[in-house]
Amino acid sequence: MSHCLCLLTTRGKAGGTSTQVMKDVFEALRQSEVEPVLCTITGEPPAFYIDEGDEDWHYANKEILGRAELLSECSAAMFSGVVIPCAAGNCMDLAKDSAVGALLREFNLMDKPICSIGCGCFGLLTALSATDEGNFCGFAMTGLSLSDWAQSVYSAQPGDGGPSGSHLSSLGQAPETVMRAAGANFVAGRPLSHRDGLVIADGNLISAQAAPATASAMSIFLARLDLS
Repeated sequence: MSHCLCLLTTRGKAGGTSTQVMKDVFEALRQSEVEPVLCTITGEPPAFYIDEGDEDWHYANKEILGRAELLSECSAAMFSGVVIPCAAGNCMDLAKDSAVGALLREFNLMDKPICSIGCGCFGLLTALSATDEGNFCGFAMTGLSLSDWAQSVYSAQPGDGGPSGSHLSSLGQAPETVMRAAGANFVAGRPLSHRDGLVIADGNLISAQAAPATASAMSIFLARLDLS
């Protein structure tokens, strides 16, 4: 059976990965007989924001959701591809650890598919900042735009409910702003009120504007996996 690495944040429940996003990722992978393997920088269990109605799903999958591989012990050679789900906490750890960028450059150099969803693009930040091969310079990508950030729960003020980017993010800026400042060829989609969100595939990098586009992005990602 093939295995897919899922890079996740440990930054508190409010900044954690949405259970709805994880359901979409797990369902897509398992339908293709690909086993998800969760990974965090510290090896601590990842943080999740449990969406209303997902309590039973979270409990049923508590064994796999409650453990994570240590990032430093993972290599691209061990996995068929990597997914970085949307989570506000990504901007606090994945965006700042050079080991994340080094691992993603490994996947890129091996031409293995990489899928970032919404705030998952923060995980590409240190790879973009590197001067080494595989740094994603010139790759077209997307994520939450300025308008999405301003209108979504990620920019809510503390106490408003839901994951809050403005008080969780030490970067303090929308993915569009941060990624463009790092030199990314960032393409902003139309406001999410118009559709589920933009998905861009450039080489082996698949990126989705936001969580509602998870299923569409995963469909392209799975089509590019080498399951032999």
